[in-house]
Amino acid sequence: MSTESGIESTDATAWNGLPKIIDIVTRVFRTGALIQLLTECDATTQLLLTTEKHQPGALKELFSHLQDNKYYELTVTWMAFSYTSAYVAKLDDLISKKAPGTPEELAAQAREAALKDVVAKRDYLRIQYFNDDNPGVLFAGADKLVKERFKVPVIKGVARPAIGVAHNDVVDLNNRLQGATWQNITDAEWLSLCGPSYRVLRVHLAGQDLGLEHKAVMEAEALLDPNFIQKTTQRGRVILSDGTSRLQKTGTFIQLVVNLSYAIDGDKCEYDTANMGTSLAGDAHWQDKAADWRLGTGENRKTYYSQVHPKIAQYVLSLLPVTPTPDNVTILDIAGGNGDLAERIIKEMAAAEFPGVLIYILVDYSEVDVAVAKRRFENMRLPSEFKVKTFALTRDMLKYKYDAARALKDFGIADGADIIINSGGLLNNQIGNDNQTPSHFNQMYGQMLKPGGYGVYSGLTPLLVNAATHRSQGLTVINLYDPEAQRQLHVVQRPK
Repeated sequence: MSTESGIESTDATAWNGLPKIIDIVTRVFRTGALIQLLTECDATTQLLLTTEKHQPGALKELFSHLQDNKYYELTVTWMAFSYTSAYVAKLDDLISKKAPGTPEELAAQAREAALKDVVAKRDYLRIQYFNDDNPGVLFAGADKLVKERFKVPVIKGVARPAIGVAHNDVVDLNNRLQGATWQNITDAEWLSLCGPSYRVLRVHLAGQDLGLEHKAVMEAEALLDPNFIQKTTQRGRVILSDGTSRLQKTGTFIQLVVNLSYAIDGDKCEYDTANMGTSLAGDAHWQDKAADWRLGTGENRKTYYSQVHPKIAQYVLSLLPVTPTPDNVTILDIAGGNGDLAERIIKEMAAAEFPGVLIYILVDYSEVDVAVAKRRFENMRLPSEFKVKTFALTRDMLKYKYDAARALKDFGIADGADIIINSGGLLNNQIGNDNQTPSHFNQMYGQMLKPGGYGVYSGLTPLLVNAATHRSQGLTVINLYDPEAQRQLHVVQRPK
């Protein structure tokens, strides 16, 4: 390590890949960024040039792991801008704390600390494409955020990430897999480690060419820390092709699998909360519309709905062509609340020029919410050619005692529904106070579907049913997780 005017240099050799990086950053910023943010382009390129002079080795490490694909230029620019943002924050912190040193020395410290920070967080930075806290400074076009380029298409109810697990990520996974230490563990021992109330992230890895002890890795499970909103793992295991399991004793393989869940198809990733401890929230809590509820997401209800309701609508619309009666679709929205989601789905179907007849039935326990839903339905302005019949019913689902036929008769759809939506209903935590009732309702919902019909389940609080629940009740699992919203989104089908 050499020193120049108080500035540390880890590598005196210039990195010949920098001109290409600066060209990419300049092009993306100047063709896609808002005009007032062009100064960020100049600041970023100048920082890269200065860093290359003093820390070319560390700078090369920031960009060398990126795969040259159709998202390469956007990803490069996002990494470069993230470095600039970290540098500014570090420098401001040093100045505010009146750290000793000349301005040049403080800048050098900020560069070194910021570069070390962003290199360590490279995997997390890519996840930020999906987060609402994305600063939104990078644009893919005149009016599209960069994260719009990474939208997850939903095909017949299954989420397919626009950008999957990259080759370099597979290499990294294999390196971490081999670098970790493992020990044999049985299913019973694993459940004992999980404890009575737990949540896990389960990722199916078959086909990813990951091997341990000359056996393919089929699945990874991460036990998540219940005290953190983010998916921080307490421990993890892998399940091998011979059916045996290995517990990770040291290493970071499991955490990287969790970090890459945004790139995994929705039918191959499950956020399993069926065994969480229940916490019943009273009616007053749910009816207090002005409350800023903290629901383990760091957001309030309005924000949560703005994220989840569009996703539910996306899944429902993707299923319309494959429903049992696609020309005459019946949607049953259980615990539909004040109709916010219902209105969105109906309007999106109208905008998509749905050619058939729609029957939309909303059911909720709250008379207040149902009254609002009725007014929503009455006030919707829809194209005259769009054929829809709406109903909003005040019902207590518990009174049917899990009798599907009785409920369907009361709703006026004895033949069943093409699609049933549960968004914050009796499959969810905080709605009930035990883990058995959701399983009973899950079975009831399945019986209320037409043969070949679909259930779409999500909500304000975690689901108390999982893939095992669905399969044990004879349902086919279509989807479990939305990688864009990074939330549960179950799609199941009743066999035809």
